[in-house]
Amino acid sequence: MKMTPSEYRYFFLALIIISVAFQGCNNQNEKSADKPITIQNFEIDTLKVFTSFETHDIAQPSDVKILKNGHIAIADYGQQTISILKKDGSLIHSFGRQGRGPGEFLNIRDILTIGEHISVYDSHQNRLVVFNYSGELLRSESFSSASMNKETTLINDSLYVIGIEGVSGSLLQVQNFKSDSVFNFGTPKAEKEQGLDLKKSKRQLKAGKVPNFFKNKVILNSDGTHIYAFFEALSELQKYDLHGNLLWSRMIDLPNNKQIFEDIVESAKENTNARSIPVLNYIADFLIIEDNMFILTARPSGGSQYIVKLNKQGEIVAEYSMPENATYGYDIDINPEDNTAYFTSWSAGIVYKGILPE
Repeated sequence: MKMTPSEYRYFFLALIIISVAFQGCNNQNEKSADKPITIQNFEIDTLKVFTSFETHDIAQPSDVKILKNGHIAIADYGQQTISILKKDGSLIHSFGRQGRGPGEFLNIRDILTIGEHISVYDSHQNRLVVFNYSGELLRSESFSSASMNKETTLINDSLYVIGIEGVSGSLLQVQNFKSDSVFNFGTPKAEKEQGLDLKKSKRQLKAGKVPNFFKNKVILNSDGTHIYAFFEALSELQKYDLHGNLLWSRMIDLPNNKQIFEDIVESAKENTNARSIPVLNYIADFLIIEDNMFILTARPSGGSQYIVKLNKQGEIVAEYSMPENATYGYDIDINPEDNTAYFTSWSAGIVYKGILPE
């Protein structure tokens, strides 16, 4: 998962993020295969509008998920609603609204799906709200989070993992809805800072260094048997088992990394707001589909976004360049049966649809 649109561009004084480490692991670095992998390169020529504000009153689509029945669930950050559409783009129904009551949201952060349920993560209320495919409210699960970023993902219908950003000397925490048990794991690379020194962090960024409080920003995902953490400001992917043991760690050399970092450094130099700092994110989204992982990269100035396909060892096997005229893609999901990809662009109020070439 990732930050909501309002959180995406700048961090303010309340935000503290630390970096992460993986000391003491017997198998930290995945060994490369004996035979080098040839990376395939593709171009996505055309993106079609799947839905927009004009068609179905979806103002700011921020998240998209393909359901088991083939329908498409779309989160509207602007109106705090969930819309369910057919493959042809026709609207089935919508549910939810802004508020604090049952089935209401203050800040839809992500749509998570387990089985035939839709779990909507509301990061302002620290709760998962669970619906069936018809939009009927089934239950709400509240949980505590000491972190500012509030990243979380589901392992199954009772276990979830959250990023805790160095709290209690750990990176991640698994919590159990049914037993209320928790355990922490992952070793931070730096001690948790007492307060946020924006001036120091901005000086570091201007000098071409990654500030410590960026280093622990992660996007989490799980395939039900393992936990994956992608460090947004380091372009590093880690894989854990469900006991919290680090299985491997790999640096991911994404096609836009160099330009994105240069853009952020230049933005820090130009930013005169003493209470904010540009955010370093190499990726917009990270997902697991069957035996592969997919990354939607961030987009540098004057460049294109990419979809990057990885195998389960974290090795890049294919790169798909997006059309240069496409608006910024914030979230993605892919149907492996026909290689159809759906992209949300909350700034344009559009969900795009395209085919990944083979």
